[in-house]
Amino acid sequence: MYICIIKNKDMKSLNFEEFIEYTWDYVSENVVSDEYWDNNHEFIREITYNLYRLYEKNIIKNSSGEIILEKLDAKMCGKILESTFLTIIRFNN
Repeated sequence: MYICIIKNKDMKSLNFEEFIEYTWDYVSENVVSDEYWDNNHEFIREITYNLYRLYEKNIIKNSSGEIILEKLDAKMCGKILESTFLTIIRFNN
């Protein structure tokens, strides 16, 4: 099996704060409202941090330390968060 790697010279790994910003842009406010966010901020940060750790582990770098592939990108992480919170909220109601 061959994997095609397309290198983007501008690609850089996100720090945790950037990761929160980018991933939560992909989570609908219809799923996680501002009120839910405010009432569950620590819980949300903890789940997001756990996903961030997975994101970090799925970055492939070359021998120079440059990122050549993100196997798990911010958009996909946002959709995972949306799906996760949709399920959590549904089961808590």
